[in-house]
Amino acid sequence: MKQLLRFLLLSLLVAARPAHSQQTLYFPPATGSTWASTAPQALGWCQPQLDSLLNFLGRKGTKSFIVLKDGRMVVERYYGTYTQDSIWYWASAGKSLTAMLVGIAQQDGLLSLQDSTTRYLGRGWTTAPAVKERLITVQNQLTMTSGLDDTPPTPCNNESQTPNCLLYRADAGTRWAYHTGPYRLLQDVLATASGLTINQYTNQRLASRIGMSGAWVNDVYYSRARDMARFGLLTLARGNWNGTAVLRDTAYFRRMTTPSQPMATIECRPLAAAHPASQKVTLYPNPTAESVTVGLLPGSSQLRLLDALGRPVQHWPAAQTTLSVAELRSGMYLLQWLDTQGSVLASKQLLKQ
Repeated sequence: MKQLLRFLLLSLLVAARPAHSQQTLYFPPATGSTWASTAPQALGWCQPQLDSLLNFLGRKGTKSFIVLKDGRMVVERYYGTYTQDSIWYWASAGKSLTAMLVGIAQQDGLLSLQDSTTRYLGRGWTTAPAVKERLITVQNQLTMTSGLDDTPPTPCNNESQTPNCLLYRADAGTRWAYHTGPYRLLQDVLATASGLTINQYTNQRLASRIGMSGAWVNDVYYSRARDMARFGLLTLARGNWNGTAVLRDTAYFRRMTTPSQPMATIECRPLAAAHPASQKVTLYPNPTAESVTVGLLPGSSQLRLLDALGRPVQHWPAAQTTLSVAELRSGMYLLQWLDTQGSVLASKQLLKQ
């Protein structure tokens, strides 16, 4: 995950709309390199702000950056030695691909979300008592409500998939936790249900239908940036590709793209338009591995640290100027200064090494 903070594989930006008819979206041919484009100026975009963004991405070690508008290429930029044909990994973005494949498998009649995972992985795929293990369904894996311990003791970690690392913590469906291990095992579920390897199933039922090339390697998907953009366009079109329904189950798609639990809100603002008070607060060193020193902000009563998913992970009184982050996982965080009502007065990004 921390590699994504240094190398941005792809940012697929699309205009938010309630719905897209197939006539409004452009779909590139399934073969070849043809991809229709639209100039940023034709969309009324501000070139100085776009240039600022592209330069910022270059300074941050980005590998590739693509922006589509209604399927048409608006921005396509590669950095360093990375080219249009270079391969990089999707990391946790591959979970979206897995979710789409599970929906396709269900519409194909290969599995049901209510099936016990044991049906496909066999007994003993966890160390949970057999009666508890049977409670875990495909849906629990998808929604990360397996009830298995997401922080198992070392040498296990959140991504471990071996039975000795999948420990019972709560009954399935009663607890949500971001847990990569059980989610990745959905690839084994798909392979068992289809009788194909995960790469064969991905290529036959999804990738070949939208012109996407890539491969699963050690449970992680690798592809070119344009291939990821094709998947993003498929998602924007709600599982349809140029008039063909790849994922026909609209109810499943709606559930797949709806948060399964309340999420904290991070205020988003236009590029380079910082919070009015953000320039008045200090935070250093940044990046850091151990601790940071923060400035005092009049009117603030507490400090709140959010992770990349917008979840609060730590709080401190506003008067505390030295904050320890040594126990946090590497990644991007957002430190907020809050007033007594909980309103955000200022915020700064923090990169934990």
